[in-house]
Amino acid sequence: MSTTVPKRIELDSSEAPASKTKILAEGEAQTLDSSYCWVANDTNNSYIVFMRHDNNDIAQIWGQPPGMTMGIPPSWKVDIMACDGNDFFWGDTDGGYKYGADWQLTTQAGSTFYCSKMSY
Repeated sequence: MSTTVPKRIELDSSEAPASKTKILAEGEAQTLDSSYCWVANDTNNSYIVFMRHDNNDIAQIWGQPPGMTMGIPPSWKVDIMACDGNDFFWGDTDGGYKYGADWQLTTQAGSTFYCSKMSY
């Protein structure tokens, strides 16, 4: 048996507590509460979603399987990343191409961000 004392973790009290995030249960109706932005995974893929502080440190992180909808307070910075190891590929109007592995967004109160189109 280890006698190591667990390291104390300091919490940032300036950040809203995790209890302010909402996870809908399977089959639960989504109410578009104007105080939240909704991130809806309407795909067959799983994603990793994390919220960042203004200094880009991660504040919260969770997995978002297919069919899950998350409510996030407005104006929070959120990154959505695939967790299947695949990168993303897209082109621009000039014929250039880019590769990336995540989307960054600032949440908009009363809006729903759909993972299928990676936009509101």
